[in-house]
Amino acid sequence: MENITKDKEEEIIKYLKNHASWITSVLGPWDVWMTLYVKDEYEFMNFWSKFYDKFGFYIKSRWISLITKFWNFERSFIYPEKRDRQKMFILGEKPEINKLDRIDKKVLEELNLNSRQTTLDIATKIKQTERVVRYRIKKLEIQKIILGYRTFLNTNALSLKYYKLFIQLKDIKSGDIERIRTFIRLNPNVIYSTEALGGYDFELETHFHDSQDLMKFILDIKEKFPTNIKDVRHMEYIKEFKIGYYPF
Repeated sequence: MENITKDKEEEIIKYLKNHASWITSVLGPWDVWMTLYVKDEYEFMNFWSKFYDKFGFYIKSRWISLITKFWNFERSFIYPEKRDRQKMFILGEKPEINKLDRIDKKVLEELNLNSRQTTLDIATKIKQTERVVRYRIKKLEIQKIILGYRTFLNTNALSLKYYKLFIQLKDIKSGDIERIRTFIRLNPNVIYSTEALGGYDFELETHFHDSQDLMKFILDIKEKFPTNIKDVRHMEYIKEFKIGYYPF
């Protein structure tokens, strides 16, 4: 951002909360990082045009990438003696069209707000029977629309910092990519890994106690793949303003 005051930045964040699914302030080359769920590129450009028309004077630069595949790993750094890195969720891959009716959306909305509430609680709120709610949740799980239920951790309370890494590759073959993926998957500090169009070859989100641990990881991956790693950049997430998985 540029030409920005604290009040104007708060106004921009407030506006984005009504559109983006995830928003965080950043220490690094950017000021704000966000994620949007959209049906297609036209829906995104419609959002961006309106946003830029309203706040373009305050935008110095922007960078857009389309996530095509998203690995969500177990936070196995919490219990290092187990470190089951085989457990993961994968979002993306080949798109499928699933039609959801009003009840499905209401159930998902409630689970997004609080996934620990009972089916009876949800049924009361959306004015359906408990049996209907149980059936809809089971159906959404079978369709893999609901992938799981997770605890949301306050990593600050665990003295962990939240970093994003951008890895650019060179002289790469399919076998090299698989070896790098394996290296990433086996590291317990990596919680997300993404592939994106318009982005870097790998974009990782990690938790480390300090920048020294982060730099050790960067040096390790450079030493492990000296002919494949062209560049590694990073930034630190400072404050999350919103996080949600409900795209409607």
